Amino acid sequence: MLDNALVTSLYTAPPLVPQKVKIFRQYMTNDGTSSGSSDMRVPANVARTDGVCADHAGPTYTFTSVGGGLASAKRIIITDAGAGGHGLVGNYVVKSVNSATSVELDRDPTDGTNETGLDYYVPDTNFWIPADVDNDRYITAISFLIADAGASLNEFGAIAALTTGCVLEYNRIGEVVTIHDNLRSNWDFIRLCLGTPAFGATTNAFIASNVFGSSEGVIPVFNFATIIPPHGLKLERGTAHELILRVKDNTSAIDAFNAVAYGFERFE
Repeated sequence: MLDNALVTSLYTAPPLVPQKVKIFRQYMTNDGTSSGSSDMRVPANVARTDGVCADHAGPTYTFTSVGGGLASAKRIIITDAGAGGHGLVGNYVVKSVNSATSVELDRDPTDGTNETGLDYYVPDTNFWIPADVDNDRYITAISFLIADAGASLNEFGAIAALTTGCVLEYNRIGEVVTIHDNLRSNWDFIRLCLGTPAFGATTNAFIASNVFGSSEGVIPVFNFATIIPPHGLKLERGTAHELILRVKDNTSAIDAFNAVAYGFERFE
């Protein structure tokens, strides 16, 4: 070593200084919390015309006949006010879910009538991991599960490949980074994950048996630590950073569809 040379440590933490980290594991959920729904089997996000607004006095109103399977909906966008029309057009937050066919929105119509024939649609359903308030969060891998009896690579589960599919994206402040879009088939998810893990051969390649009950499925793992070494994707503490899987299609007909994020949190 040269005299008077500057010595720089390449350790992730200075020697003899404890690095405070804890393991992180959470399903990607429809509200970003560990208690939210991780079931990514959602109905089609398409326009509907069978809505009925059941007015009542109060901070919300009940919007009935909105179609089945909307328990995970967070927003409903109304594009036509219906027969009675009183300015319902807009983008509304779902305040509560009464049943599979009834939700309450954040609006207070007061004319006391029921509006029939409302045109509306349910937007894409997002499943995400948010940044933590206090700790830097590093996502090192996502483990996907797509399971359905008789699954093959060119299908989604065992149904036809999706039309619009899913999008994996990273939401930074003022910027959305698309990691991969048009994820329509089992093979698309496997290719996203660079064929990891690889097992089986010919028609059974990448397809595992009995992964959800007796159903076959694919279990691709996206390794952020390989793409962004050494620690993977950072969700900076106290920010609006989010890792999102956006489901833009009808995925309700397969046996299982979810994703688990793994990594660690670094704290002071």
